Amino acid sequence: MSEEETARKPKRSWRNRWLWIAGAAILAAGATVYAVPVLDRLEEQSTNIAEYAEELDELVAQNTELEERLDALHTPIEIERLARERLGYVREGETAFVVVSPRNPDPAPSEEDPVEMAEMIEDEPWYSRWWSYLSGSDLSSDS
Repeated sequence: MSEEETARKPKRSWRNRWLWIAGAAILAAGATVYAVPVLDRLEEQSTNIAEYAEELDELVAQNTELEERLDALHTPIEIERLARERLGYVREGETAFVVVSPRNPDPAPSEEDPVEMAEMIEDEPWYSRWWSYLSGSDLSSDS
């Protein structure tokens, strides 16, 4: 019996080794399958952090510029400039002139602008458009 016991022990140790190796391989495969999406999300988040940091720097610079403009608006010189520009204020003794450009009536629609042509065509009644189509007068540029 002792010979049989010694003969069986190596077989069991090989089985145990194969079971441990198979278990370790399955565990490694599972860890890899789990880790790949996690690493992808981690990389994406670090990219997002860099983008957000860049956006934050731009917003801080823009905020600083706006604060400087706001501070400049509270000076008497800037208040006077804005009053002259926007409200037409003048100092005593000054004469204000306002230049008014003549208003042009709506020009005739050009053939190059399809929107204007469509609006002009829609002003005609349907039967007039139909007759123009049948008679061929819509093809001439005189109409």
